[in-house]
Amino acid sequence: MYYVGSYTCKDGIFRGECVAKPHTPPPASHLYFNTKEVGVGIAGSYEGDRAEVTASIFFGKRSLALQAILEKLADI
Repeated sequence: MYYVGSYTCKDGIFRGECVAKPHTPPPASHLYFNTKEVGVGIAGSYEGDRAEVTASIFFGKRSLALQAILEKLADI
């Protein structure tokens, strides 16, 4: 998958949107990856090396919700 979109962040809050598209053939039985385009909206907050994210993923007439806590573990 590759993603094309944009985001904004200010004062510990971020919002963004993107479209995810496959660059290689997906597994035939996988619902999410078996679509041509997937719309994703994200919003959340961040402080230091930690972020809390809520995402809405839209594909066809279906959608998924995702909540995650992201934390930077190491510099690479």
